[in-house]
Amino acid sequence: MFQSDASMPNPTTIMQCMTGHWAAAIVATAANASLFTHVERGARTCDAVAEAIGYSKRGTQALLDGLVGL
Repeated sequence: MFQSDASMPNPTTIMQCMTGHWAAAIVATAANASLFTHVERGARTCDAVAEAIGYSKRGTQALLDGLVGL
């Protein structure tokens, strides 16, 4: 019938394999867009960063949220 919780496989390892590259991809995207340089030069809002890097506001917000999450 049912297995006890102790014998159930733990999905943590699989999830880490699936999502492990996300942090590197977020930082690489920010670096490729020179996001950190624009922030250093005074871009302080999402709108200002979006304009400076040439991304949409929605995409920039997602990128900034990802960086904050790290």
